[in-house]
Amino acid sequence: MQIVVKDGSDVPDLARILAPGRVTVVDFYADWCGPCKDVERHLAQKLTGRADIAVRKLNIMTWDSALAKHYVSKLPSMPVQIIFGKDGRKIETISGLDLAALDRAIDKAAR
Repeated sequence: MQIVVKDGSDVPDLARILAPGRVTVVDFYADWCGPCKDVERHLAQKLTGRADIAVRKLNIMTWDSALAKHYVSKLPSMPVQIIFGKDGRKIETISGLDLAALDRAIDKAAR
């Protein structure tokens, strides 16, 4: 698990933070978001024994940050994860606390 953005600054291209050859979960979170902490714990457990998954965490800070405006402001709720396959192809975007959907997307990306 790697924190890529701590201050809400924008990442113009997510491709530059992906882990080549691994499923990459880009996790948009905020310190004030309770469900974001649930996702973090879930992903930490998922990473145990799975070398084929990488997690990149990006702190939006506020809904007004450049990062939030670019990626998550039009989505219904936090947290937000974007799952990319090993080839860098976007597989799915998940908005809100849906750990089962997150697991399904990771499994789909790992195929």
